[in-house]
Amino acid sequence: MELAFNENLDLSGHEEHFIGITECNKANICFGIDIGDITRIKTSLYKTNKKYLITKEQLKKGITVNINVSNIMDIDFFDDDLKEKMKIYDLLNN
Repeated sequence: MELAFNENLDLSGHEEHFIGITECNKANICFGIDIGDITRIKTSLYKTNKKYLITKEQLKKGITVNINVSNIMDIDFFDDDLKEKMKIYDLLNN
């Protein structure tokens, strides 16, 4: 799932992130997880463990995804700490 949101103090205006899920309860309420922005998606989405991706069956059935936007990381190509930020997403490969 793609989530676009406005960034504070960023001249580009908004940034898209892709949201996966960590777990769902019996009422189909799922907890969202940031699986990366376009920077990561272009390079390593294929490495993401499939358990975090929303399935076609879940989309057809309908699920609620709770997203804590404070857990979405801002990543820009010009960041001095880009490599360190990208390493955090490596945890999703397990």
